[in-house]
Amino acid sequence: MPRVVGALILREMATTYGKSPGGYLWAVLEPTLGIMVMALGFSLLVRTPPVGDNFMLFYATGLLPFSMYMDLSNKISGSITFSRQLLAYPSVTFIDAILARFLLNALMQMLVFYIILGGIIVIFQPEMIMNISQIALALSLIMYLALGIGLFNCFMFSYYPLYRQLWGIATRPLLICSGVFFTYDSLPPALQDWLWFNPILQIVGLMREGVYFQYDASYVSLSYIILFASVPALAGLFFLRRYYRVILYEM
Repeated sequence: MPRVVGALILREMATTYGKSPGGYLWAVLEPTLGIMVMALGFSLLVRTPPVGDNFMLFYATGLLPFSMYMDLSNKISGSITFSRQLLAYPSVTFIDAILARFLLNALMQMLVFYIILGGIIVIFQPEMIMNISQIALALSLIMYLALGIGLFNCFMFSYYPLYRQLWGIATRPLLICSGVFFTYDSLPPALQDWLWFNPILQIVGLMREGVYFQYDASYVSLSYIILFASVPALAGLFFLRRYYRVILYEM
């Protein structure tokens, strides 16, 4: 299994990031430009960010976890489609394909996170703390959430093609609802009651608590986040194990 996963990772590297010399560079530039645009735009409207004294840091702590979730969940969701030709071989299973995509893209997203956050710290030297254990916990939770949703969607996208379009429509407001532009505490109570159920918003809050000494993320429920990720993960594994051969024959 390790050799198969390693070979799939090399294939993923060649096809996803190796098509052009700027493939890896763009993976860093894309979120950096997004953070810069948001920081510039909101700095023209308000004098200070909702937390701290640096717009770049505030939006980085929101956009980077969100981008990590979106990238990982989308890549995992397309694992069977991406590797359908190789899955015809008995030595390659859907677990290998999913694990290869998850490992490579998780490492890439972590590298992007540390490059961008490190650059902001070195250049701007904002007032902050670095609770490494809490930041690592937030990153681990966002990756686990992406894995869980990605596993379930991997089955649903392959077995019910229409579901892909429905999922895309349903998740369009996710960027606005995930705490990238605001803090949970700044919302009116009615919105807090609804948006609390968004696990990405909770993980973003956990990330900001690990960066800002003045931020309190007591509303975060680790058990809820883990449960929210575990249910679709187990469901996705169950249905993929039962139907992935059927999916391959029908594709």
